Amino acid sequence: MKLSEILIEDGLEESKLSRIIGAIGTIGALGLGTIYANNQRNMDIEAQRATAQTAQTPETAQAPETQETQETPEETPEETQEETQEETQEETPEAEKVRKQKVENVMNTIRNLKLGSIDKAKVVDSIIDIESSYDPMAHNRGGHYGLMQLAVPTAEDMGFKGNPEELFKPDVNIILGVKYIQWCWNMVKEAGKFGDENRLYAMAAAYNGGIGTLKKLAKQYNTWDMEVLLPYHKSSETQNYIKKLKSRM
Repeated sequence: MKLSEILIEDGLEESKLSRIIGAIGTIGALGLGTIYANNQRNMDIEAQRATAQTAQTPETAQAPETQETQETPEETPEETQEETQEETQEETPEAEKVRKQKVENVMNTIRNLKLGSIDKAKVVDSIIDIESSYDPMAHNRGGHYGLMQLAVPTAEDMGFKGNPEELFKPDVNIILGVKYIQWCWNMVKEAGKFGDENRLYAMAAAYNGGIGTLKKLAKQYNTWDMEVLLPYHKSSETQNYIKKLKSRM
């Protein structure tokens, strides 16, 4: 499925994304609908494996060759045709209206992002790539969700009201993530004295490692020059994060 084809529930079409297609283009290779389906299939497989392992006795675990396997029935041409028809079903006017509104909301949020002379679409694209490799269903043990790996408290600070699962929705996640980028950028105004690029890396350090840690470091060394501060940052993850961002800009 191409980007210009509808990305099922949270679709974005190419004609509506001329300004930000670079920021979300990686998704277009498969389409979010395909990614959702693959992710759900993988989770089902893992759950089945876990159940099978739990159910195994020591005897059956040591002698897997004695276990019988069941063949999966092949799909008939009629079933395949029905699935294809469902996938190619045209969008209803109501669904199209909802989708276009989601597109417009994402576009407006990124369009309103103010990062000085920095290419904002490239920043959003890079952060999504670093955070989740463009996997909308990404989730880690620390409780970070979706494309831009947002924690629930952070999302709530950006105005989010809903269940954590809603952060897997690309339009919701991107909008909140972009708002958080802007918040971090505003919080590191002093770093702008060393140029917009320096401020960008300060913003990224705050996005990844927290603004509190960065401010303490700036106060300790009496500077917002990231060339000076970054080697002293306590988090090697944040140090690597900035290196990854630099390589993408």
